[in-house]
Amino acid sequence: MSDEFMDINHIEKVKDALEDDQYNWRTVDGVANQLGISSEDVRKIINGQLRDQVVRTYDSNLNSAVYTTRKHYGEKESTLNRLLSAFTNRVV
Repeated sequence: MSDEFMDINHIEKVKDALEDDQYNWRTVDGVANQLGISSEDVRKIINGQLRDQVVRTYDSNLNSAVYTTRKHYGEKESTLNRLLSAFTNRVV
Protein backbone atom coordinates (compact mmCIF):
# COMPACT_ATOMS: atom_id res chain seq x y z
CA MET A 1 0.00 0.00 0.00
CA SER A 2 1.46 3.38 -1.00
CA ASP A 3 2.21 5.82 1.85
CA GLU A 4 0.21 8.59 0.22
CA PHE A 5 -2.81 6.32 -0.27
CA MET A 6 -2.74 4.64 3.17
CA ASP A 7 -6.34 3.86 4.12
CA ILE A 8 -7.52 6.14 6.95
CA ASN A 9 -9.38 3.15 8.43
CA HIS A 10 -6.12 1.22 8.69
CA ILE A 11 -4.47 4.18 10.44
CA GLU A 12 -7.27 4.37 13.01
CA LYS A 13 -7.29 0.59 13.48
CA VAL A 14 -3.53 0.53 14.10
CA LYS A 15 -3.88 3.35 16.64
CA ASP A 16 -6.76 1.52 18.35
CA ALA A 17 -4.75 -1.73 18.45
CA LEU A 18 -1.81 0.10 20.05
CA GLU A 19 -4.21 1.48 22.67
CA ASP A 20 -5.94 -1.85 23.36
CA ASP A 21 -6.39 -2.13 27.15
CA GLN A 22 -5.30 -5.78 27.05
CA TYR A 23 -1.73 -4.67 26.25
CA ASN A 24 0.76 -2.10 27.45
CA TRP A 25 3.05 -2.62 24.43
CA ARG A 26 2.51 -4.22 21.01
CA THR A 27 4.76 -5.73 18.37
CA VAL A 28 4.26 -4.85 14.72
CA ASP A 29 3.48 -8.49 13.96
CA GLY A 30 0.94 -8.68 16.79
CA VAL A 31 -0.93 -5.64 15.47
CA ALA A 32 -0.74 -6.95 11.90
CA ASN A 33 -2.10 -10.36 12.92
CA GLN A 34 -4.93 -8.80 14.93
CA LEU A 35 -5.96 -6.51 12.07
CA GLY A 36 -5.30 -8.85 9.15
CA ILE A 37 -3.00 -6.42 7.36
CA SER A 38 0.66 -6.78 6.51
CA SER A 39 3.44 -6.07 9.01
CA GLU A 40 4.95 -3.78 6.39
CA ASP A 41 1.77 -1.65 6.31
CA VAL A 42 1.64 -1.50 10.12
CA ARG A 43 5.29 -0.41 10.20
CA LYS A 44 4.63 2.26 7.55
CA ILE A 45 1.69 3.63 9.54
CA ILE A 46 3.66 3.67 12.81
CA ASN A 47 6.65 5.37 11.19
CA GLY A 48 4.53 7.62 8.98
CA GLN A 49 1.11 8.92 9.92
CA LEU A 50 1.40 7.99 13.62
CA ARG A 51 5.10 8.78 14.16
CA ASP A 52 4.39 11.75 16.46
CA GLN A 53 1.89 9.77 18.54
CA VAL A 54 3.88 6.55 19.04
CA VAL A 55 6.70 5.60 21.40
CA ARG A 56 8.99 2.60 21.01
CA THR A 57 11.14 0.50 23.27
CA TYR A 58 12.88 -2.85 22.96
CA ASP A 59 11.62 -6.00 24.66
CA SER A 60 14.58 -8.34 25.18
CA ASN A 61 12.25 -11.25 26.01
CA LEU A 62 10.60 -10.93 22.61
CA ASN A 63 13.82 -9.82 20.92
CA SER A 64 11.74 -7.17 19.19
CA ALA A 65 10.81 -3.51 19.20
CA VAL A 66 7.45 -2.85 20.84
CA TYR A 67 5.18 0.15 20.43
CA THR A 68 2.35 2.05 22.07
CA THR A 69 0.86 5.53 21.75
CA ARG A 70 2.09 8.35 23.96
CA LYS A 71 -1.43 8.60 25.38
CA HIS A 72 -1.59 4.89 26.22
CA TYR A 73 1.93 4.98 27.68
CA GLY A 74 0.94 7.83 29.98
CA GLU A 75 -2.15 5.95 31.14
CA LYS A 76 -0.58 2.49 31.55
CA GLU A 77 2.94 3.09 32.85
CA SER A 78 3.60 4.22 36.40
CA THR A 79 5.20 7.59 37.03
CA LEU A 80 8.29 5.83 38.36
CA ASN A 81 8.62 3.72 35.19
CA ARG A 82 8.22 6.80 33.00
CA LEU A 83 10.94 8.64 34.97
CA LEU A 84 13.30 5.66 34.85
CA SER A 85 12.70 5.28 31.11
CA ALA A 86 13.47 8.97 30.58
CA PHE A 87 16.74 8.74 32.53
CA THR A 88 17.88 5.59 30.75
CA ASN A 89 16.66 6.78 27.34
CA ARG A 90 14.80 3.47 27.03
CA VAL A 91 11.63 4.81 25.45
CA VAL A 92 11.82 6.89 22.28
